[in-house]
Amino acid sequence: MDQVNLAVKKKFDYIEILKTVQKYISDNHHSEVSKLTGRVDADQRMKAIVKRSLINLGIYKASDENIDTIVSKLHEDMAGISFLSKYLNHLEDYPDLEEININKWDSVVLYYSGGRIKFSDETFLSPQHSLDVLRNILAKNNESIDDAIPAVTSSITDNIRITAYKYPLIPKEFGVVASIRITRPQMISEKTLIKGDSVSLDIMDFLLDCMKYSVSMCIAGKQGSGKTTMLNYLLSKISPQKRINPIEVGSRELSLLRFDDKGRLLNQVIPVLTRPNPDNREQNFDSSRMLQFGLRFDIDIFVPQELRAGEAYDAQEAAHTGSNVFATIHSNDAESTYSRIMTLEQMASNQDEDTLMRLAVEAFPIIIYMRKLEDKVRRVMEVLEGEQYIRGQGLKCHTLFQYVVEDNIEKTDGSVEVIGHFEQVEGISPRFQRLLLNNGAPKKLVDKYTQKRKVSRTKKSPTKKNEETENKEA
Repeated sequence: MDQVNLAVKKKFDYIEILKTVQKYISDNHHSEVSKLTGRVDADQRMKAIVKRSLINLGIYKASDENIDTIVSKLHEDMAGISFLSKYLNHLEDYPDLEEININKWDSVVLYYSGGRIKFSDETFLSPQHSLDVLRNILAKNNESIDDAIPAVTSSITDNIRITAYKYPLIPKEFGVVASIRITRPQMISEKTLIKGDSVSLDIMDFLLDCMKYSVSMCIAGKQGSGKTTMLNYLLSKISPQKRINPIEVGSRELSLLRFDDKGRLLNQVIPVLTRPNPDNREQNFDSSRMLQFGLRFDIDIFVPQELRAGEAYDAQEAAHTGSNVFATIHSNDAESTYSRIMTLEQMASNQDEDTLMRLAVEAFPIIIYMRKLEDKVRRVMEVLEGEQYIRGQGLKCHTLFQYVVEDNIEKTDGSVEVIGHFEQVEGISPRFQRLLLNNGAPKKLVDKYTQKRKVSRTKKSPTKKNEETENKEA
């Protein structure tokens, strides 16, 4: 713990100084501090208040050499974001940092690309300090967290998202539990994805060709599986001639805007952040409504970044109008993604399951399933083609590419090395061949992805199961 000498020669630790100065400013400078909000010189004025307080309290003298150092540290802990500023304000110094997880006020874990994990030596000073810092972060976006709203998702910047809990959702002594996720699309390249064992060159070529020739796709997986990273990279390859409409909820994770050195926009991107208001239809700009608005903007590519509810129905409707749709979704595996989409569609439509399943398969013929394995590397585990859904027969689909795990080797330090490989399993179906050809793909390209196919596996529909049960009972 940092120690400082007081004028009275008594030693106080840093936390005690912080608490003392905070109380002094609250009691004596509350009105002055409240007027700093929105001022361009707020930081300088706040540091001056901190410095005066240290001197008035007799903790430091104006002539002390290190007074400016302790003023900067106190200011960062009181009005800033404490040790997090080291990372979040200087991302260029930590190019492979992907996530900061706050499991408790005194337990902070750093996640780096390639699966490396490090428990931070720096933590917050107390449960209350972690909560104060979180509130400082949220205040920049005019948001707050309190007992009435103890959970929040927000953006720190366009490429940094924070999700956090406080009491009563977590124990009071934890202070804050939070996840800070960092996306760096400008640093994502095909080389880094392939070198990092996230995807193979064959798979990447196939996905980029699908995007080029207007095939809508859905990237599925659990939270933290790399869906957004993959989506960011794929969308970064879209021609600037195409008009893209990203629709995001809560915070911005997609960074698609490209500017020249004069600040002029080089591509056609309409970045939308929803503003839901279920109590007032006129003021309710949720994902579904923004998709409907987008149809009037002559959009080439819709990106409802995550399908969570009834917007899944509007997304597939957009795909059926001829627009491209690229989205992410939480699901357990590639094949069950279609059932997941159908379940979400039911929130906005009273059509039967068979009809909604058929619409989902037609809208998203390609499913990309991703997962973070034991070595913490996020990988494309399967690329699935949904051929069709037939009432009474079920879903007809087959795997185009997959990642095969050969072994998991546990090391002495507790980490795991995954041994495996990517492979092409089957070729595209005649139906998909026609789709690519109709969308303008050269025949030689279509032939590249065509080979003798195995028998597609078939998942029985709810209707078929019911018929079998009824026949058995009869």
